Amino acid sequence: MKQQNLFIKSSSAASPVIGVMLMVVVTVILAAAVSSYSTNVLPGSQSVPSAAFDVEMRKDINTFHGNMSYIAITMVTGDKIHTRDLKIITVNPNARGDYKTMEILPNANNTNSRSFEGTSPFWNLGNFPTTGQFFGEFLLEPGMTMVADEYANYDGASWHSDTGKYIRGPNGKMTGMQAMFADWGDNPADSMDDTINRGDVVTIKIVHTPTNKVIFKKDVVMS
Repeated sequence: MKQQNLFIKSSSAASPVIGVMLMVVVTVILAAAVSSYSTNVLPGSQSVPSAAFDVEMRKDINTFHGNMSYIAITMVTGDKIHTRDLKIITVNPNARGDYKTMEILPNANNTNSRSFEGTSPFWNLGNFPTTGQFFGEFLLEPGMTMVADEYANYDGASWHSDTGKYIRGPNGKMTGMQAMFADWGDNPADSMDDTINRGDVVTIKIVHTPTNKVIFKKDVVMS
């Protein structure tokens, strides 16, 4: 009889322990389900790539074809990133009017121009002026350089300080540097046409668009 009483007491004491264990199991299952659901539905879950860049800007270099200016953005280290997932933002603090920012978006004709001169930047294949694939069409990896350039003998657009936009000529062209920077003058003989000169500082930012994160930002001196 004593053994029977002990058995009954042990059985009743185990019930609360089993109940607590069941509650813990249910809680863990619910937490896992919520975590899985949140991961699938919440935006911005894509990882932000890591990259380091070097930027060179030159103004009015004497060449056989005339004065030349360019910006070269070289990926030094980092993850491979498709340029369709990037945009380049530049800020010219000296631009006339209130509009001082330009955005280069990843498509084959991002400046809405009709000619070779107006679409920038290119993935440079080793030649100047720039040749190669348009920004947005290639995989960017360490060692690659994206280049936008301008020759003074191009018939480019002119900046309208009131509207903060470029006015295109009859041929509808815009130089690569005009595509990259607000209020870029392309006539070295006219100092009033230039708002970026040697020694000036402009800001360059590269944004990873799927996460909207700035992966590179630098104040660059024009040389």
